[in-house]
Amino acid sequence: MGFRFEILLTVGLGLSLPAQAENNQWVVLHAVTAPLPDRNEMIQIQLLEDQTESLDPDARVGNIGAPANPRPRKVRITLDDKPNPPGGRIWEFQAPSLTYPDDPCTVVLGPELAVKRNIVTVSFDYQFACGAGASTIVTHRFAVKGQTLSLRTLRFYSASRDGVGTTLIDFRKGSMTRSFDRPEDTSPGKPIRRRFAPYKAAINPQSFLQCPFPVNIGKVPSCSDKKQP
Repeated sequence: MGFRFEILLTVGLGLSLPAQAENNQWVVLHAVTAPLPDRNEMIQIQLLEDQTESLDPDARVGNIGAPANPRPRKVRITLDDKPNPPGGRIWEFQAPSLTYPDDPCTVVLGPELAVKRNIVTVSFDYQFACGAGASTIVTHRFAVKGQTLSLRTLRFYSASRDGVGTTLIDFRKGSMTRSFDRPEDTSPGKPIRRRFAPYKAAINPQSFLQCPFPVNIGKVPSCSDKKQP
């Protein structure tokens, strides 16, 4: 399993974006901007990092030697509708740090940011960088409609030497689909589907760190690898 620790600085259609300081504390590491179809509005997603804390260049994480970086991070989604006063909307979310001070093995890569039409996608890759290694990619997909932001789907993709598992939660349809394929399986296993009443998942600053119903049993990504009743 390969590991990638570079943070790309991109905006729009692959254009380079220099790191930008914000109030001498938060620095923009990554940004993507795209127009909403048929509307005079733009959607921008940014990954920001609080760089007031100095880093120890000798601190490493896991047996792959990833540089330790426990600085706080956040994701900002902005709907810019300047042609239509009074202005746009901003949603901010706490994001996992690249590494954790009390965890010698977990490295959180990303996030991967994307905008397609009115759909905003944010994916974090939680890698257990010790021993044989394992990875869980957590993907939030939001929809921007008018002045509101709603969570449409939540997807977990986990890979380890035990196998590959996927959990997809669709809040609009009220469905959760789970599958797990082991290396020794001769054919893909049958997905397990569960229904629940469709609902609007709450959006708050902790949304990237908590597991919503029907997997509300802990912190991301632990909610993807435990059985549900």
